[in-house]
Order: sequence, then structure tokens, then C-alpha cells
Amino acid sequence: MAPAIGLIVCPSRYIVIAVARPTVIKVFMSGAFVIYVVGFLYLADCYGPYASSAITGLGLCRNLAASAFPLFTTPMFARLTHRWGLTLFGCIKCSAVPIPWVLLCYGSRIRARSQVSRRVLEDEGLQEMTRK
Repeated sequence: MAPAIGLIVCPSRYIVIAVARPTVIKVFMSGAFVIYVVGFLYLADCYGPYASSAITGLGLCRNLAASAFPLFTTPMFARLTHRWGLTLFGCIKCSAVPIPWVLLCYGSRIRARSQVSRRVLEDEGLQEMTRK
């Protein structure tokens, strides 16, 4: 729902906006943070004792993407204008909405395809068997 609100707000930058509207929208825009946290939780669940390395990789990817944004945003806004550039970002964010549900529904299947995750799960199973 948060990305859909972003699509409503981005094209309306020429309209005079009351103070309450951006405040409410920021609350709903916290959906991006939820998607990022779901990625953290999935990696922690998937890689067990090696989760710190996987989460570090996720953080590295996030920082690399953030460092690349200044390289393309200025030319993009110059060509598309602010209205269409922000609408493009809203559409990209809308495409990320299903990620938490995909990981919830298909996460075990995705983990089963990963060789590293299978090894981690086998090691954890062996450790549990030795404890009993």
C-alpha cells in the first residue's frame, strides 16, 4: 500500500499540500524499511551461523546502490522531469511489494535450492542430534 501512496504523491508536487498529508504518507512509506528487514530475516533464517556474512553482503549491495544513485538521478530528472522521475521510482517500489509474501510462501523452496543453505541446515540437524 505504501508504494501506491507514493504514486499518488509524486505527481502532485505542483499542488499545495497541507502539513498532515506528507506526515501520513511518511508513515505509510515505511514499507520500504519493512521490505529491507524481511530480507535481513530471510538471510538470518537461511544461513544460520553464517548469517552475519550474508547480511553484510545485503548491506554492501544497499550501500553500492545508494552510491550509484547520484550518478544517474540528476540526468534522469533532467530528461524525465521530477513528476515522471518520481513516478518511475514509485513504480519500481510497487514492484517490490510482493517480496515479503514471496519469501513467506516460497522461502523454504528457495532455501532448498541453495547448496550453502542445505549444508547449514544439515549441520544444524547434526548438532541437534548430538545434543540429544
